[in-house]
Amino acid sequence: MRLKQVKQIDLLVCIGFTILVFLLRLPAFFEFGINNNGDEGLYFLIARDFLAGKLPYTEIWDNKPIGIYLIYCLGIILFGNSVFSTAIMACLAVALTCFLLYKFGTLLGNGQRQLGLIAGLLYATFSTGNDELAANTEIFFAVFTTFSFYQLFQINTEGSVRRNFLRLFTIGLAMGIALSIKQVVIFEFIAIVILTAIALRFLPPKTKKYRFKHLWRSYVFLLSGFILPTILIAVYFWINGHFNDYVSANFTANLLRVTGERVTLASLDRD
Repeated sequence: MRLKQVKQIDLLVCIGFTILVFLLRLPAFFEFGINNNGDEGLYFLIARDFLAGKLPYTEIWDNKPIGIYLIYCLGIILFGNSVFSTAIMACLAVALTCFLLYKFGTLLGNGQRQLGLIAGLLYATFSTGNDELAANTEIFFAVFTTFSFYQLFQINTEGSVRRNFLRLFTIGLAMGIALSIKQVVIFEFIAIVILTAIALRFLPPKTKKYRFKHLWRSYVFLLSGFILPTILIAVYFWINGHFNDYVSANFTANLLRVTGERVTLASLDRD
C-alpha cells in the first residue's frame, strides 16, 4: 500500500477515535470534580493560580508532580478559563492514546490493522471506568508511556546506530515527561530499560566489547532524556526560591504517604 494511502487511512482512524472518545466521555462535561473526589477542582485551581504567577505547592498544596498542572494550564490557554477545558484535554489525551495503540498494534501485526483497532477501541471504552471520566493523571501520562513503548519497538537494530540513539533519547524524554505527571511511571521506565537491553541483543554479531559499549551508550541517551524534565523543573523552582517546597511536595510527602513515616537521615542513622 502506498504511503499516501496509509496516511489517509491513519487520519481517518484518528478522527474516528476522536469522535468516539468525545461521545463516550460526554458525561464528563457535566460531572466536573465528582468522579475523583475533587481532584479535578484542585488541579484546576492550582493551574489557574500558576497562570496568575503563583507557583504550585506555595499557596495551594498538593503532592502531585507539576506536569498535571501544566496540562491544565495548557487547557485553560487553549480552551478558556472554564472547567470544560479539562474535559476537552482529557478527551484529546485518550484519543491520542487510542491512536498510538492502533499504530502499535499495526506494527506488531506486520501492517495488519485489526489488532491496533481492537486495542484502541478497548482503551477508549475501558478508560471511562474506575473514575477515569475525570481528567486525572493516569489518562495523561498514558499518552507518553504508550508513545515510548511504540518507539522502542520501532528501533531498527540493523539500521543507523546514531538514529537509534536519537530515538532512545526521545523515549527517555517522553518517559521523563510522564514521570513529571505521576511518579509511578518509574516502573514503566524500568521495563523500558530491560526491553532496551533485549532489543540491542539482536544487533548483528559483534564482539562482547562492542555490545557492552553500544548498550552503555544507549543507556546514556535513554537516561539523559529521562532525567532532563526533572532537572529543568527542579532548577525552575530553585531559581524562583521554592526548591524546598518542590522537594517537600514531590518527594518527602510521597515517601511519608507510602512508608507511613518521615524518612530523614536522622531516622536512618537511628535505625
